[in-house]
Amino acid sequence: MNESKYIVITGGAKGVGMVYASHLAKDPENIIIVTGRSKTPPDSIIHRLNSKFHYRSLDVSIESQIIPFFSEIIESFGRIDILINNAGIWGPVGKFNTNDLSEWFDTIKVNLTGAVSCTHAAMQYMVPQKSGIIINMASNAGAHRWPNCSAYSVSKAAIMKLTENLAIESKKDNISHYAFHPGLIHSTGMAMALTENPPEEYCAVKSALDWILKEKDLGNTVSAEDSIPHIEKLCSGHYKQLSGLYLNVKDNLDEILDNIRDVRRHNSYQLKVTS
Repeated sequence: MNESKYIVITGGAKGVGMVYASHLAKDPENIIIVTGRSKTPPDSIIHRLNSKFHYRSLDVSIESQIIPFFSEIIESFGRIDILINNAGIWGPVGKFNTNDLSEWFDTIKVNLTGAVSCTHAAMQYMVPQKSGIIINMASNAGAHRWPNCSAYSVSKAAIMKLTENLAIESKKDNISHYAFHPGLIHSTGMAMALTENPPEEYCAVKSALDWILKEKDLGNTVSAEDSIPHIEKLCSGHYKQLSGLYLNVKDNLDEILDNIRDVRRHNSYQLKVTS
């Protein structure tokens, strides 16, 4: 009989995180713990809660909550096998010099510092157990410039480089790290939030929304469900050789795995300067 896998998904009480949590919960071996800022489970997920699906309050931007949260997870469940750092926000949209710096830094606290703190805390338990998988939700905004969304772009670029470094450091401890981009999602999450509350006057937010809608019309957006097969594979433990790579919903993970020697030789699927 296989042992249960304990999976923590930050920001998993809604959006993309909930899509992944709901699907992963279908596997009888998985125990899912989703987090949200609310002290109590949101009404939208109460019907899901059972012995295999749990909710915990956690604001990843508040460092003092991180260590007690993971300590409680270990006390309640005994171990943590997979951490999906999914909690994230857009941050201020507009030219950097017009951004409210408090909003800019809040984005870094959630998207980067939050993921760093959760990863550090989770690894205190993963290293002794000599196993673990950490998936950092990334974005093409980190691999390419995204004017008027500098806080988000910078946070995601840093996440990608963090993933590369920790993959090498953690190899002997049998811990895999992946940076994964689920694509520009039109069905739920942050992009959907923009479409639900469009600004009345033209501004940077309206420009970003127009771009998203244009990409959707061109067929360049995806649903959250499109990346479920990738998340399944990364959670399976069978893709350890891809640890450290930046992967996205359009990648064929099996082809990358088959060509991993060339991938490593050319430092492909990593954040780098080209000449």
